[in-house]
Amino acid sequence: MDSLCGSSDNRENLPGDLNTKKVRFKDSKTIPDVEMVVESTLAPTLSLKDMVLGKGFTESKESNTVHSTNGDFSLLKGDVKKSVINGILAIDFSNRIQKL
Repeated sequence: MDSLCGSSDNRENLPGDLNTKKVRFKDSKTIPDVEMVVESTLAPTLSLKDMVLGKGFTESKESNTVHSTNGDFSLLKGDVKKSVINGILAIDFSNRIQKL
């Protein structure tokens, strides 16, 4: 089999150092006149667990507080459907569970 170096076993004919070279940027002496402004939002997000358990967020004008419902629910027959589509497991929840 031919190699790019012309020799298959002799490493003496390799051109230069084949290691990866480190590249560094020179530090700029000027400071850019760019200011970045980022607005922080206080909108919390719900995790899937909180959505399934029925926990939710309620905002009032005075403060942002988190209120949760009882959290007790039961899965009935037909609420969860498992299937395999093209070798991938699929889980479908009923409309009742999706509305929690």
